[in-house]
Amino acid sequence: MAALAAKLGKQSAHRLVYEASMAGVEAGRSFREALEAVPAITDVLSAADLDELLDPAAAVGQAPEIVDEILASLGDRERATERRSP
Repeated sequence: MAALAAKLGKQSAHRLVYEASMAGVEAGRSFREALEAVPAITDVLSAADLDELLDPAAAVGQAPEIVDEILASLGDRERATERRSP
């Protein structure tokens, strides 16, 4: 949706993706097929764009940042525990 929002605006992108999703569920289509059925989406996102955006291998999102925060938190906790230990 972020790639679509960059081209159409957040509200329009959200509405289009939501409506495509709901129509896809009703018609028994895959998510990709549902997106491809909406001209307003395919006018701004090519098949190659959809390939890239829907690639599960690229779907790490915020995971690296979350892991870094957890590790930093654990490190802080360990340092605090070490300070309290005699």
